[in-house]
Amino acid sequence: MLQRVSWTLRNKMYPTKYKTKWCPAFLKGKCKRGKENCLFAHDENELRESWARLYLINETPEDYRKITLPYIQSTEDLNWIYRILEHRSEQNRVVFEDPDSTIGFVLIHAPHDQRSFHLLAFVRQCGIKSIRDLTAEHIPLLENIKHKSSQMIKKKFNLEPHQLKFFFHYQPSCYHLHVHIQHDAIKNGERDVILEEVIENLNDSSDFYKKTTLPFIGKEGEPLLEKFRKAGKQTTRVV
Repeated sequence: MLQRVSWTLRNKMYPTKYKTKWCPAFLKGKCKRGKENCLFAHDENELRESWARLYLINETPEDYRKITLPYIQSTEDLNWIYRILEHRSEQNRVVFEDPDSTIGFVLIHAPHDQRSFHLLAFVRQCGIKSIRDLTAEHIPLLENIKHKSSQMIKKKFNLEPHQLKFFFHYQPSCYHLHVHIQHDAIKNGERDVILEEVIENLNDSSDFYKKTTLPFIGKEGEPLLEKFRKAGKQTTRVV
């Protein structure tokens, strides 16, 4: 008797879709059960990214100054963030603001992630690119983000502070400091750096992130990975 197999079609940017097909293996009598996972990419770049090999790079402070920082300075386009901070665009995504110029931030819904609770807190201070730029003087900023975001989220979304995960990405997707906030995100991603750990490290040593070696994951085809390779730096394949 012929059997059918249900294929679950997932897309990280769009809602999950389902459909049922005849399974060729079933038709040939070679299996009784089967499952196929498919990623429907939005465009060619996303498809290439989903298949990309991953490499571990250990970025020393010197590597950052000579390789990463020049790359950031040559490629960064932060106008879309500045337009949000200046109330010139995408205000429908803003859920909270602290206007203080030193410890203030804007909290928005993360783009392309409508299926889960995911907020981004962009600092108002310009010039803080990533955790590499953080020192002990930024601890009040980081604590303010966690405290006020937790209060607002509890009031507006009925989520307790212990249900929230605050973290950075390194390398980040854009080089204007921002904190990710997710609900019940227990598993750490390949780029996650936990906010509480950052605060603890800065309390121990003000210039911790300026003098430490930071590991990060590079994807095949990414310009920054290629720059590390051209500089003769070791890249270790992890996937």
